[in-house]
Amino acid sequence: MLDQNITTLLAALIGGLLSALGGFFANYYIQSTSDKISKKKEIRNMAEKVFKKTDEISQEHLNILDNLSNLKNLKDSARKITLALSQIEFMVNFYLPPLREDFAEYKGKFDNLIDAIEFHNLEDLTTYENTHKLSKVSKKYQLSIIAFYNKEGYSYF
Repeated sequence: MLDQNITTLLAALIGGLLSALGGFFANYYIQSTSDKISKKKEIRNMAEKVFKKTDEISQEHLNILDNLSNLKNLKDSARKITLALSQIEFMVNFYLPPLREDFAEYKGKFDNLIDAIEFHNLEDLTTYENTHKLSKVSKKYQLSIIAFYNKEGYSYF
């Protein structure tokens, strides 16, 4: 049989050890959960930024369609679209890789539009618009962003 003092000491040591281990694992669990939530928030923010940039591109596209006769406005809009596409490309490549394939298709359509503006092919510009319907391309890409956003599963609610 064990002495009363040893039993008490053993119980205190085991209790302390279990308490320390429990605290360690609880802290680890809380930290890993917090990291996952933080990552999802960051992904959500990037997806929202990309979506907003696609909306800016759509607005500039409408501006192009409204100002086909004004070459200065066309080039200004083309510059804004190019800048927005570069920003989206950065975010997609570094933060949202599942959107790369859809973005490549989206960017390709707008690159052709920008080339038509840069080389003053206004006839090609209207033909290209009628053939490719860039507003539909924009909506399709925005839907892929929304699908990605929903797949990640983070929302405010």
